[in-house]
Amino acid sequence: MKKFGVYLVNQNSGQTYPLAFDKENKIGRGFPGENPELAVALPDATISKLHASIQLDSQTHLWHFKNLSSNGSLVDNTRVLGTQTLHHGDRISIGPFDLSFYEKFRADEGTMEMPIMKRRDKRSQLPGNWDEEETTPLGSTMETVAILTLLALSAFIFVCCFVI
Repeated sequence: MKKFGVYLVNQNSGQTYPLAFDKENKIGRGFPGENPELAVALPDATISKLHASIQLDSQTHLWHFKNLSSNGSLVDNTRVLGTQTLHHGDRISIGPFDLSFYEKFRADEGTMEMPIMKRRDKRSQLPGNWDEEETTPLGSTMETVAILTLLALSAFIFVCCFVI
C-alpha cells in the first residue's frame, strides 16, 4: 500500500483496492483485471455490472458512496438509497462482500487500526491432521469427497431401482 492512501479492504479475502482521488471509483460485477473501468470488481451474480461508486468531493474533501443498483448496498448495516458520506472504518456491504473504507492518514491519527479481519488458519478447516498439499489414497481431499459422494448416490439409486 502507498503511505498516504484511501482503500477499500475486502473483509472476505483481505484484498485491498486503492481509490483514486481524481476520478469516480466504480464498483461492479466482474473479475479483477477483467474491466479496467472498475476500481473494484466483485465476482457474484447478485452484484450489478455497475453497482456503486465512491468519489472524493474536491471542495469538502469528503468521500461519498453512491448506490447505483436496485439490488442494494449497505453502509454500516443501513441501506443506501442515494449517496452516503463515508468515514474511516465504515463497512460497505455489497452482495456477499463486506468492504471496509480505510483512510491511512485517519488511521495514523489513532482513530482505529486498519480494518482487516483476522483470517482463520486454513489447517484448522481441514479434517484430521492433513496439510493442504497432502492427499488421501484416492487423491486430494476434494477428490475423495466427490468420489465418496458419487458412490453413496450410486448405492442409493441402485437400492431405489432394483431392491424396492
